[in-house]
Amino acid sequence: MVLPHVAVDKINSRVVVRVRDYELFDYIQDHLVETHDLEPEFYSRSLDEMHFPLSVHREQIVRALQELPCDEVERIWRLNNPSSEAT
Repeated sequence: MVLPHVAVDKINSRVVVRVRDYELFDYIQDHLVETHDLEPEFYSRSLDEMHFPLSVHREQIVRALQELPCDEVERIWRLNNPSSEAT
């Protein structure tokens, strides 16, 4: 796990970022796209996964996500999940 509530995996050779909350998803998507120009190629139907082009490497995503403060990630998570345990 790179950040709480966020997973970075590879599916069919593509980097996939899974986020367990819509507000947090938006925050992370904005950071990846606006700060690092890492635009997802497509999203899952449930809108909890970002699938990146084959040219994007896992290390790029991990480095970008590690810039985000964990306390801010947790604060955003708690907006919609106030009684949930941190993961």
